[in-house]
This record gives sequence, structure tokens and C-alpha cells, in this order.
Amino acid sequence: LDPPKLLHNVELRFPTQGGVPMIEPATYLYYMEIDAHVSRPAQGVFTPYTEAMEEIVLGDFRRLWDTRFLSDLWIEVEDDPFENGVEGVRVIFNLEERERVKLVNYTGSDELDRGDIEDMLDGTGLRIALDTFVDPRTVSQIEAALRQMFAEKGYQFADVSHEITAVAGGPKLVHVTFHMSEGPKVQIKKISFVGNQVMSDRSLKRKMKGTKERWWLSFISGRGTYQPAKFEEDAEGIEGRYRNKGYIFAQVGQP
Repeated sequence: LDPPKLLHNVELRFPTQGGVPMIEPATYLYYMEIDAHVSRPAQGVFTPYTEAMEEIVLGDFRRLWDTRFLSDLWIEVEDDPFENGVEGVRVIFNLEERERVKLVNYTGSDELDRGDIEDMLDGTGLRIALDTFVDPRTVSQIEAALRQMFAEKGYQFADVSHEITAVAGGPKLVHVTFHMSEGPKVQIKKISFVGNQVMSDRSLKRKMKGTKERWWLSFISGRGTYQPAKFEEDAEGIEGRYRNKGYIFAQVGQP
């Protein structure tokens, strides 16, 4: 059998981003083992590229991918002979880094103040910090959180989407814009109870603290704005009133 070729070189390439990495190559090498096995003839170190070396390469692949720094990763092995003609191979790791956030904007609506948005995101741990990787799951969660903020203000039909665009200053730098449209506000004109036979509607309305019908001063007080979270609290209060009177199976359905 022919002797195996020697491991001559290990190379990191960034072909989809003009060969320019966002993260120092030394950071990637920190997660890799194969670089330590490269042949060093001047020191009398000769490493055959065997199945054992291939297993190390595959291990490096998994460790690099698990860093979550990358959106794509593939490996190539090509012939790379030594100057004296001895056969060698070069192992090439092709890395495509994930996009990093340079700017974040919220546009399209004056109903949500940026400061309030950032306070809410800080409280939920969802805020996108500058110079961090774009995480699609976090972006979707922020969209949902913004819709919830609109709902709490009475805008049940708010629309929130996002746009990611490249910015100058380096490869993989992006501008994340959340486009917001609050839509119509849902107001409560009348509250009625269907199926209630043992209590007066008036007594049940008094039990509802956050769900009220509009009145002539609503433009000042905000009374009469429908908010799902407050309705859920009021529904629990009504059910509690029934239970206190012995109706333990009473339920309030969706409005």
C-alpha cells in the first residue's frame, strides 16, 4: 500500500465575504485541534493524514459549528506537496460568518416610544445588542413582544415585521429595522353577559376593574380600551365571584 500523504497545512478561508473575517482567525483556531498536528519538517514532526486525522477534522467541524458564530461551514481537502516533492494535503475550512448588528431601528408608529420598547426588551432579555450576531429566533420574539405592547394599548390588529439590510463598514454588518403599524384601536362600546342567570349584569360589571365601557371622558382617561390581559384578570374575578356563591364550575368564555 502507498504510504498516506502528510498533513502539510490547515487554512481558514472566508470565500463568501471577500476573504475578510469579522472575528479574529485565532478565535476559530482556539476551538480546533487539527492545527496542532500539522507536519513540521524542521522539527522532525511528520503527521500522516489518516482516518484518525479525518476524525479530528470532523470534531473541529462540530466544535466550530457549535460556537454559533457561523451560518455556513464546509471543508475541502486538496493536494499540497512539500518543496522537496513529498506528497502532502491542505485541509481548508471555509467559513461564512453570521451577520452582526450595526444598527437597530423601530419605525412606522408613534404609539410606542423607543425608550419604552428598550425597557420592555431589557426586562424580557430579548434586546438585540449592537455588534452581536443576528438571531432569527430573537427577531421573531421581539416582533411578538411588540405586538403584545400594542395589544396592551388597545391595538389588537397591529402589524410588526422586520427588514435586514447591509451597511457599510465591513462584511456581514447589517441594519435591523422593525416596521410597525398599530392599526385600529379596539374600543368597548357595550358589555353584556350571555348565560348569566343568578346575578345581575350590573354586579358583574362592577367586578370588572380593567374592562369598562367607553364614556364621554374616555379620550382623557383611556377607559373603554379593550386589553386582553386585563380582560383575563376580570374574567378570573367573575369566576371567583361565582365560586364564592357555590357555582364551582362557572366559566367565562372568550369575548
